[in-house]
Amino acid sequence: MKKELKDDFYIRMKEYLSKFGFKLLKTYLEAKKGKPVKSKIYFSTNSNSYGCGYFEPHFFIYNDEFRLIKSNLNKYYEWNYHRMNKPVIGAHVRDITNNYSKEYLNWISKDDGSGDLLHMICDEKSMNRYMDYFKRFMEEVGIGFINSFESIEGYDKWFNFPYYQNDYTFKPYGELNHRPIWGLIAAKLSSNPDYERIYQYWLEQDLPQPYIEKDLNNMIDYTIDIRQELKDLKVYLDENYPANG
Repeated sequence: MKKELKDDFYIRMKEYLSKFGFKLLKTYLEAKKGKPVKSKIYFSTNSNSYGCGYFEPHFFIYNDEFRLIKSNLNKYYEWNYHRMNKPVIGAHVRDITNNYSKEYLNWISKDDGSGDLLHMICDEKSMNRYMDYFKRFMEEVGIGFINSFESIEGYDKWFNFPYYQNDYTFKPYGELNHRPIWGLIAAKLSSNPDYERIYQYWLEQDLPQPYIEKDLNNMIDYTIDIRQELKDLKVYLDENYPANG
């Protein structure tokens, strides 16, 4: 990727995101907000043989209480979420636009009709086009998505979206694996009156089969069993957060 291309992207994006309280770091193209960090936008980059750059934004939300609760379920989480300060939510543009039923705002990996991808930047024209799409996305749903997590209810709406829409599809990898865990935490902390029904809903879903995760720091294998962890979590939440509703 041409250096001047990345530099121009950084200058424009830094100015734009600063309006919303984000500080964009040039080295990694990470925009962070809050101390400690509550939300982050990371731009993954790639390039082609012509020197053009691909910039894809990824959105991360951090919540210490959620991480600490989950770290009690499994030693792997204690290392992976608590010590490593992992985000509670990681979302692509398509995840956010789908959640808001505004798929037309997702320009990532779509082409302009001539075969060029809309998130590819080669020159001034494509830079302006990218910024126009990004700004429209941010102003219609992106900032609303980020700000929604200033309240616990925002987590409940995000993680328990399948419950409210009665639409959950298990995928082998990704955030959906752990959505039942985060969803039950969110329902409890937000005093959702549907807390018990949400628990039953998740138990009835086609959840992942137990699988192995490796603690690379200590080279230890841990078994991740979402269904059993959901049951253990219910006991933990009811004992430690007795008031609900």
